[in-house]
Amino acid sequence: MAIIGRIEDLPEGKMMKAKVGGEEICIANVGGKLFAVQHSCAHTGGPLSQGKLDGKVLTCPWHWAKFDVTTGKCISGPMGGPPVKDLKVYKAKTVGEDIMVEK
Repeated sequence: MAIIGRIEDLPEGKMMKAKVGGEEICIANVGGKLFAVQHSCAHTGGPLSQGKLDGKVLTCPWHWAKFDVTTGKCISGPMGGPPVKDLKVYKAKTVGEDIMVEK
């Protein structure tokens, strides 16, 4: 597991980008629990940490594909179209005040 930041840097309902082992990952704080998925959207590679997080639904800022950040599953595709590929999911947790992600 890699330490990617401190829990104080990621308030509830927010997301952040981190690099773990050369891969960019989007970490989200949903209800005080941490979830991590690939950073680029499965549609055209949009930067997911710059999207919107509404509960556990992450919306890509480029074409509005929606994903369940807790599972990586695509809920709806770009601009409300059919779902695209699911996101790769990583293990994220806190250890003390540190945010850790396992690739």
